[in-house]
Amino acid sequence: MTDKGPARSPQSQALAPAGAVARSTTAASTEALQALHGPANTHLSSAPSTSSSSTTPSTTTSSRTKPAEDLTGGPTTTPSHSNPAEYSAGGLFAPPLGFPFGAPAFDPNVPGTAAMQQQHLFSHLSTSRGSPMSSSPGSSPTSSPSPSTGFYFAAQPPAPFAWPTPLIRRDSASGPTRKDIKRATTDATDGKDLDYLKLILNARVYDIAIESPLTYATNLSLKTNNKILLKREDMQPVFSFKLRGAFNKMFNLTPEERARGVIAVSAGNHAQGVALAAQKLGIKATICMPVFAPDIKVKNVRRLGSEVVLCGNDFDESKAEMLRLAEARGLTIIPPFDDPLIIAGQGTVAVEILRQVRQERLDAIFVCVGGGGLLAGIAAYVKRIRPEVKVIGVNTVDSNGMFESIQHGEQVALKEVGLFSDGSAVRVVGKETFRLCNALVDDMVLVNTDEICAAIKDVFTDTRSIVEPAGALSVAGCKKFLAQNPHIQDGVFACVLSGANMNFDRLRFVAERSRLGEGAEAMLSVIIPEQPGAFWRLYSAIYPRNVTSFAYRFKDTHEAHIFIAFEVSNGRAEAQEVIRQIESDGMADIAAASATAAAAASTELGAVPMDVDVDPKSRPIRMRARDITDNEMAKTHGQYLFGGRSATVTNERLLRFEFPERPGALRRFLSLLESDWNVSLFHYRNHGSDIGRVLVGMQVPPGSETKFAQFLVALGYPYVDETHNEVYQEFLK
Repeated sequence: MTDKGPARSPQSQALAPAGAVARSTTAASTEALQALHGPANTHLSSAPSTSSSSTTPSTTTSSRTKPAEDLTGGPTTTPSHSNPAEYSAGGLFAPPLGFPFGAPAFDPNVPGTAAMQQQHLFSHLSTSRGSPMSSSPGSSPTSSPSPSTGFYFAAQPPAPFAWPTPLIRRDSASGPTRKDIKRATTDATDGKDLDYLKLILNARVYDIAIESPLTYATNLSLKTNNKILLKREDMQPVFSFKLRGAFNKMFNLTPEERARGVIAVSAGNHAQGVALAAQKLGIKATICMPVFAPDIKVKNVRRLGSEVVLCGNDFDESKAEMLRLAEARGLTIIPPFDDPLIIAGQGTVAVEILRQVRQERLDAIFVCVGGGGLLAGIAAYVKRIRPEVKVIGVNTVDSNGMFESIQHGEQVALKEVGLFSDGSAVRVVGKETFRLCNALVDDMVLVNTDEICAAIKDVFTDTRSIVEPAGALSVAGCKKFLAQNPHIQDGVFACVLSGANMNFDRLRFVAERSRLGEGAEAMLSVIIPEQPGAFWRLYSAIYPRNVTSFAYRFKDTHEAHIFIAFEVSNGRAEAQEVIRQIESDGMADIAAASATAAAAASTELGAVPMDVDVDPKSRPIRMRARDITDNEMAKTHGQYLFGGRSATVTNERLLRFEFPERPGALRRFLSLLESDWNVSLFHYRNHGSDIGRVLVGMQVPPGSETKFAQFLVALGYPYVDETHNEVYQEFLK
């Protein structure tokens, strides 16, 4: 079917052919952006272009000519969940084929810039792929091509969501105005006039950086009912985005500054970025690192040829030594974030994201934030090019310097910071990064350690890659934001995976806490009567849920204190349901026991006066449970220190059992364990392996060893007698 293409507005006629980008003027730069990012952005043009691309197309063949509609129904140009292939290699969000990362263009004297890649993209797409809006194989273009350029013009994006009120202090939920954006990104800083759009487009980064992929996260998308895209900065040569800003800053040093050398302070990613940039540019670099810096990062910096100075017990002490050395040796300081050239280098991440989505819908970009360089750079570019796209920063709850600074309208110095997400642990954000983020960032999200661990697991599930805690901040923030706003459905959100320099010894902690972070595990503290069968009744109240941890130590003859963790599918609500079940079972036990006691008393005494005071220890104990899932001490230490010595336990034997770890295995083990032998200690933890391991203490009266040995044989599980183990003798007996 042949439809007549719609007439374009004067703004949409401002698209210039590939040759026009050779002009080194602001207008040429704007036209290049319009050709790259589509007519939705052409309102940024100051005047219509008179280039040959202004010719109105006459006819075109298209299977879809209606513009995209809002989320209540109707067509959109966004791929569906059911066809993730549209996001795969060669599909909608794939990088351009044959993209040269270092060939000179746009400005022949400045190869390797973001603007260079744009010019090559124009000629490449118009000859090789035909359309920056090309859909999955077999589908038709969404709108009309220009006869002069071959580009397809995207339909207008759907209506925006009903965005929630920002968490941070904002005058308007709609975000900054165009005037605010222009003022923030072109204001004078320290007496210098800057235009961040020009700085970012001309940033020199691709000599050592790659254009990282923007990949579709299938499992995260299905879990959140939105389309989640992952910007893979963890795939950079030093496994972090930091090399972008470092190289851009060092490339722009004067010959005299290069000759003297540079110095930086960092415990990780910035150090490696500076070291690689120095190696590439032939500059001598000195890196000050705290004495606690991971050995793997210290060795990598040295491998890249930089001098490492281990100094200071914390970052501030290392920084003080760095400042002393810089003055004594005349070295140029390469700051980690608070510098326009550093910010511009990090801003090239945004250039790539907007190019990779190719005029398609994009609702928000989630960005981790420590000192603010990456967030400021992305916000400065996105708000100039596609101001309708939200830019949302993500802080940890214990390192929330940017959040607090925006809330107070000024830089705030934190007294202390959490160190789990060490890549974002910054006490004071930068002066310039704060100015930009305060003016341009739409919202902030705060996440805790468990949510970060869950996000690391989510990224691994979708990519089979392990990112560092700071690298997963954006995903954790995106998940939390969407969970708190369930009305947001079928949107498109990009998350920047900022780095993958994970310490291997943290993986066990991440695995333990990830289930809590995604609400898939609950932890309870339970009091049950110290009597045969109570263990079984407690477990039956939880079954068929999978128990992941079970700890108990005999305390007295009256009541038992149990730590138990189990899998849930509905988070806190399901945990409360289990608590009600446990306590209702306990009340039933009390009623039955009371009825039995009353009947016995009536038989023996004829009647029991109502005011008779019964010994409290003879009363049946009601089962009581408390949710301790959010108790940090319990999660970090309590479950492993549970019990200790017991002065009242005698004749105890300690045995370590193994059984095949499969559904129902622990239930069967407990059912076989119920016997005449009193259980005085019990510990079980599901580690995700094929073998379940349980430590059990049982009281064996003198003279019953033979009978107990027969019981163990009948039990049928392999075991090791740990009664004489020195750890048991010293800490538990």
